[in-house]
Amino acid sequence: MRRMIASIGHVFFAPAALVLGLVVGTAACSSNSASNPDSGPNGCQTGSEGCACYGNDSCNPGLSCLSHLCVNLTGGGGTTGSAGTTGSAGTTGSAGTTGSAGTTGSAGTGTTGTAGTTGSAGTTGSAGTTGSAGTTGSAGTTGSAGTTGSAGTTGSAGTTGSAGTTGSAGRGGTTGTAGTTGTAGTTGSAGTTGSAGTTGSGGAVAGPLMFTQGYVASTSNIYGIQGAIYTFTDGAGSTISPTCGTGQACYMATSGTKFCTSGVGTTVLYSATLGAYDYGTYWGAALGFDLNEAGGNPRQPYVASAHSVTGFSMDVTNNLPSSQIRFGFLTSDGSNYCVKQVAAGANTVHFSSTSTNCFGTGGTALTSTVADTIVGLQWQVPTSINGTTSFDFCIDHLTPLTQ
Repeated sequence: MRRMIASIGHVFFAPAALVLGLVVGTAACSSNSASNPDSGPNGCQTGSEGCACYGNDSCNPGLSCLSHLCVNLTGGGGTTGSAGTTGSAGTTGSAGTTGSAGTTGSAGTGTTGTAGTTGSAGTTGSAGTTGSAGTTGSAGTTGSAGTTGSAGTTGSAGTTGSAGTTGSAGRGGTTGTAGTTGTAGTTGSAGTTGSAGTTGSGGAVAGPLMFTQGYVASTSNIYGIQGAIYTFTDGAGSTISPTCGTGQACYMATSGTKFCTSGVGTTVLYSATLGAYDYGTYWGAALGFDLNEAGGNPRQPYVASAHSVTGFSMDVTNNLPSSQIRFGFLTSDGSNYCVKQVAAGANTVHFSSTSTNCFGTGGTALTSTVADTIVGLQWQVPTSINGTTSFDFCIDHLTPLTQ
């Protein structure tokens, strides 16, 4: 996959003579890949994480083949919804009232005194109130909502107070004894605390594309973009870091929104055969990003109109301002529609602002129809006839434009 990308990259921003460099560069890379099918440089084992995929584009269990490299994908989700609040406890039931004492028996007048009356029963304690439900957890960005917390249980009622005993009758002439005092009803138990709502799950988000081990998963964004970052050179003396080759890790340590590269573009030499300087052979080095590459499968055109995408914005950090950074859109037929330069700072590039000859005149502009055949983005540092060209730059907050 990387070798195919590098071959297409050879027609990046160069004139027609670039085709010659394409053939030579591709043959050289294919030879290197075939020389050691089981391991890459420094013993990198085929099928292991960060190493080359097997010949059928598969990897060891738990790994995925992305751009001929075995990686462990972890998709970035949307934000996590907050948990629901805890339901409040039910209140404590009130105690039953104390039963009244029986009245004192009247004195006998020679006859037996009447019995004291029965003490009234204590009242029933009131039930504890029901605990309030926990609130619903807030949704993650397009994630599912948290569940509602369960209600607290109802407090149990206080028991009924027991009746006072009957006063005993007085013997003749004596006073009857008083009835005993009724016992109080017991206190009602409190309702239980309502459980908290669960946390809402995360979802895909708008905004800058998020990379995980150098790869953007389609589930991490609302634009349907999926693909890896990679680098390639003219194979004629230009260098770039990191180097993306078979069996070598490339941007595996890159997670987040920022990715960087550096290197040296070779000097453009004069060709007696062409009778001109050979920019087609000595075109330099480039950084690329596929827009529709699903887990090691051949990249496909990204249908931008299906997602209302009209271009891309990005922040550029150019640590060597003397070098120029050219940006463009590569289509499925190998054409490159570019802008001559993206400057340090914030940049906005719409499809309609690019053309096939951004470095000269008379180019063809990129139409919305052709934009639906774009397969990737590329950043290139042009070479010079006056000597080598060093470069060191970073791209951050790469964001699809929808208007």
